[in-house]
Amino acid sequence: MKQKVSFASVISVRGFKFLWINQVLVQLAINTLNFSLLIWVYKLTGSNFAVAALFFAVYLPSLLFGLFAGVLVDLSDKKKIIYMMDLLFAIAFLAFIPIKGIYPLILLNAFIINCGSQFFVPAESSSIPQLVPKEKLFVANSLFTLTLYGSFMLGFAVAGPILNFWGINAIFYLGSALLFIAFLLSQNLPSIKVAQKNIKQALLPFVLDEIKDTFKFIRSKLNVFTAIALMAGVQGMIGVLGVIMPGYMESVLHIHATDASYVLIIPLGLGMILGALVLGKLFRGKSRRSVVIPAMIASGILLFSMGIAPF
Repeated sequence: MKQKVSFASVISVRGFKFLWINQVLVQLAINTLNFSLLIWVYKLTGSNFAVAALFFAVYLPSLLFGLFAGVLVDLSDKKKIIYMMDLLFAIAFLAFIPIKGIYPLILLNAFIINCGSQFFVPAESSSIPQLVPKEKLFVANSLFTLTLYGSFMLGFAVAGPILNFWGINAIFYLGSALLFIAFLLSQNLPSIKVAQKNIKQALLPFVLDEIKDTFKFIRSKLNVFTAIALMAGVQGMIGVLGVIMPGYMESVLHIHATDASYVLIIPLGLGMILGALVLGKLFRGKSRRSVVIPAMIASGILLFSMGIAPF
């Protein structure tokens, strides 16, 4: 009888265990920072435009480096990328302390951190198939997804209380400590490198060819293009909501922005869990189109209703 693959059996794989712990520590630190910076920048400037510029600094690296970062990662030892980025992030967190009152430098440091993320994230995610046996791959990916959302929820949930009781410096010290621990633990990862033909003398043409092939594939697959367009639209909407969130809570709802950890994140987490349960129970076997389109229309109606509703 075939033994059932569990989370415990996946974590028992030594290389994956250290990769997973690294993911938890890094994602927890970065999500706590992201929420804290939203609140801090609004408190510092009192401007929604300043918060929008922070979002721009966070998302611009994905436009600049997203296309070829994955290609470059595949040509390198992913272990080296992971521990180098862990150390870079730890230093960048500490760098926020002397510049926390200088808005342009906050943007610059946030931009640098997210530039590193463009190389860190594909290095981490593409390492899973090389560390985990094929029969455990599905469970390993599920565990990574679970901890990704879990660290998002936990990071956003603890950021507000930390800001209220210990101030912004505590976020930077705590995040740097988590990232330095991740750096030390990542030394236990094995070398993670895919055998490549010798292309060092023609690196740029190789990268450009890979990018062209990617665009060609997307253009030839309407469903892939549609999925990417929908994801881009949803991410854009989330960005807009993130920009207006601090000002809306304080100016309209008269709630301290730091209290969003309680009044926003808890309902958000419950909604995500309930949505996942409903999706799995009631919509299993349904076409993706019949689920995604009504869900997006319903979300739009809810947002519109929220905008026109009395206080």
